[in-house]
Amino acid sequence: MNTVKIWAHEGFCVEKNTVWFVPLSSGILCGYDTTSSKLTFVKILCDNIYDIDRFYNTIKIENYIVTVPSFDDTVKIYDIKKDVIYDYKLTNTAFGNHYMATVYNNTVLVFPFNSISMVKISISDDKPVFEEIELNENGFVSCIQLNKKIYLLKKNNGIYTYDNDKISPIASADSNIMFTDMALIDEDKLLLLDNAGRFFVFSISKREIVKLFDSNTSYYSIAIRDGFVYAFPNKSGDFFDKYNIENMKLCERYAVKQNATNDAWPWDAYSKAIVCDGKIYVMNIFHQCLMRIDENDAITYYSIDYPDVGEDVKANSLKHEMEKGFLTESSMTGIDLPFFVSLLRTTEKFYSEESHANPKSIDYHTCL
Repeated sequence: MNTVKIWAHEGFCVEKNTVWFVPLSSGILCGYDTTSSKLTFVKILCDNIYDIDRFYNTIKIENYIVTVPSFDDTVKIYDIKKDVIYDYKLTNTAFGNHYMATVYNNTVLVFPFNSISMVKISISDDKPVFEEIELNENGFVSCIQLNKKIYLLKKNNGIYTYDNDKISPIASADSNIMFTDMALIDEDKLLLLDNAGRFFVFSISKREIVKLFDSNTSYYSIAIRDGFVYAFPNKSGDFFDKYNIENMKLCERYAVKQNATNDAWPWDAYSKAIVCDGKIYVMNIFHQCLMRIDENDAITYYSIDYPDVGEDVKANSLKHEMEKGFLTESSMTGIDLPFFVSLLRTTEKFYSEESHANPKSIDYHTCL
């Protein structure tokens, strides 16, 4: 049976057992509970639900969830307590505006990729305050906070620092190097990855970038845990590699459980990886699942999808469940997300105060 998969192309965030993300396929904020395998459709973010890749990253701070626009022109923040969405329409927009953000001193900083502006969002109990600041640089693909400083990795140049609403270059690389990701080694060193599978070390004290290791695999993202580098390939979702940071020649390859593959997907096989509470989370886009790598390297797979059933079954199931005020997988065998959202858009009950107080959820109990 064909399935419609729900996954994030790039950025997501994890808080305890909840994964917050915006699917590539539609502009709707989702929350996925890894303990109960329950997916909650939290809030519709944009009117055109058929446009893909509207939001590239997701950040949670206090009771706010910030969605970072990629091919959308608006930063959207969802207030969980008030059930309100705050919008900020970008003044300076470009194709692929922003790819990353970080929390810094109770503010959210959204750094530009193709845009020429960063967005600074101050968080308060009342509502978020937006400020758009023009910068003289863009193309940033990763950032790390260390000792009250923010280090930015530029795709085709090197390392920058952020301070007092300004960015400054502190180390450059060869012009033929195209960086994709960065991870923290220790208080003085950052590990950099380029699109050819080469690893570099940036020394903060020496302000220099030195090549560490040249692998024979092209990787897209990395994560460091307990002295080991977890590297996720660019073009294959069938495996990932684990390197010893003290000796990169020591590498162990882990096979990934084969799921229904997305052969038509032309871009990166994995998303960026996240380390949370000692566990590594990454979206395997090629096999269309969320992966969690535990402390002992045991892998848990979460398939967040719906069987593609007939439109009449979907409509009847939705009508029946929405009359009762909730949606469960036990009574609805599945639905494709754009159709689901379009029905929610035309259903008065979804917009009632009672409905807002109880977000629609689907309990999905198929952990691979």
